[in-house]
Amino acid sequence: MKKLMMMAVAVLFAASANAQGDIVKLIKKAKTYSDAMQLVNQGVSALSNEDKAKVYTKVCDLAAKEFSTEQDNYIKKDLNPGGYDVNNAYTAAQNLIKSALSLRDADPKAAIKYIDPVNKAREMMLNAGQEGLDKKDFNQILSNLGLYVDAANVVYDGKVDMDPNVPQISYFATWGASELNDAENVMKYSQYALNDSAYGAPAMALMLNSMEKKVASKQDSVEFVNKLKGMIGKYPGGQADGAILGKITTFYGAPQYAGEVNKLLDETIAANPNNKMAWALKGQTALNNMDYETAIAANKKAIELDPKFTQVRFNLATGQREKAMAMIDAANGNVTPEAKALVNEALANLNQIREEDPNHELVQWKYPLAQCYYILGEQAKYDEIMALP
Repeated sequence: MKKLMMMAVAVLFAASANAQGDIVKLIKKAKTYSDAMQLVNQGVSALSNEDKAKVYTKVCDLAAKEFSTEQDNYIKKDLNPGGYDVNNAYTAAQNLIKSALSLRDADPKAAIKYIDPVNKAREMMLNAGQEGLDKKDFNQILSNLGLYVDAANVVYDGKVDMDPNVPQISYFATWGASELNDAENVMKYSQYALNDSAYGAPAMALMLNSMEKKVASKQDSVEFVNKLKGMIGKYPGGQADGAILGKITTFYGAPQYAGEVNKLLDETIAANPNNKMAWALKGQTALNNMDYETAIAANKKAIELDPKFTQVRFNLATGQREKAMAMIDAANGNVTPEAKALVNEALANLNQIREEDPNHELVQWKYPLAQCYYILGEQAKYDEIMALP
């Protein structure tokens, strides 16, 4: 019986091998991309990498041919308004890129043959992605811009960072994924932008928001914050520490965590005294806890590092005004020279903000500015500010 069973297994393997060989032969005879993919979808996972390379080389040939035709039609589309559906070109470009990526998985060297058509397909993905951005169609943004980034693996032989456009494009792909609550793709595409000077911080913010959505218990919270602490300093080029520290500070916003937050900020500042966001968050935390002395000192340091840090300048003015009002209260309503000096410092900061942000796009400076003039007894200036839109 054992011998018969072994013979049966041998026959099964032989049949399987013949079927796999048949699939390869049939795919190589396919005339269209669609026909080839129907056969591929019947199952090529059990094929050897050598046979997979043969299969996907054929698929790439068919996809490249169909994309070339659709690209020509796309270029001529303005000659026949309404007579051409641009989605045909977008789909053909997607098919080519996906096929080339499958070929690269089987045989990276074989995929190099398709660099030129894949680059043209990537250009098409940018067009499709831009349409998605214009319409705020997040599926279109993610599917097309994500493929642009993925295709860099083919064009640059896995060295995605050689494409200078990847950080920007991957950020928008991350944004699309974030809007769709697609955590997997948020994590995937954000990685390409985290160390970029322009897109590192916003990409980090999207990634952290996605991670936070998975926090469902106290243990999750502890693990989440520990992960964030471990990420500090890992992306200096992208200045992502600001987003990380901001998330921790917000997450631990309750007063009972103030000591832990301050400890983290102090450690970060000790490691990098020029970390403007750490100083800004230290100032904000102190302001929330009515520690005006610390708030003023920390916000001044942040402003020293970045004079255009408007939100922090506003926090500095707020700390100066609040400390002055506390001094006035302690003096039974008298505006002491020390309090007057602080109010004048707040006025200088608020008037600078008014010049830099006249339409209140960053901060609401109108009422704090008017209040400072009121404290100083300058009724005309108070009325002037209150009359502003």
